[in-house]
Amino acid sequence: RLLLTTLTWIVASIVIAGWGLGSLFRSHVEAQFNADLGVHLDQLTAHLVLDGQGRPALSVPLSDPRFNRPFGGLYWQIDRVAGPAMPAIAGALRSRSLWDQVLAVPADVPLDGDIHRHRIGGPQETTLGAIERTVRIDDVQLRLIAAADEALMVEPVARFNGALWLALGVLGLGLALAALWQVVVGLAPLRQLRLALGRVRTGGTRH
Repeated sequence: RLLLTTLTWIVASIVIAGWGLGSLFRSHVEAQFNADLGVHLDQLTAHLVLDGQGRPALSVPLSDPRFNRPFGGLYWQIDRVAGPAMPAIAGALRSRSLWDQVLAVPADVPLDGDIHRHRIGGPQETTLGAIERTVRIDDVQLRLIAAADEALMVEPVARFNGALWLALGVLGLGLALAALWQVVVGLAPLRQLRLALGRVRTGGTRH
């Protein structure tokens, strides 16, 4: 009973610790993922200009090389919002990483400067985390979108969880062996006493 109780507490502690550490790491990765998207969106906003025909353009390319690699997992897109005598254009300007794809972001026009978040489908049947903001230059209203493949967030979490549960499994096995040894050694005097009482009961000894 002592050994069973000890093993039960070890297993429960390992499971709770694994779940807690996994949740903390996942929250950290998600926060970093969203923070990186925010940085890319800020860069996109800072470099946005209009050319001579009133079309969106970038004064300086964005710094991350994944924007230039087809289906590189990191994407940006600029949509033109419909205005007076100005039709809406989805993907009026977009990163080379999108190749011939256009992001289909839900119909949503946040207030100027506000940031909205979405989960959308991406190239090659991927799922993207996306953030957007709307800005106005002169009389042109533009919708700026930065998106990244959620695999960039899911895969590190999966690798960490695999290593975490392996480490906790080894730790649990070590604790279980230590508990077994402790019970065997700790109860050894009682087993000796039981055997001695058995010899008295059967007449093998008088003391």
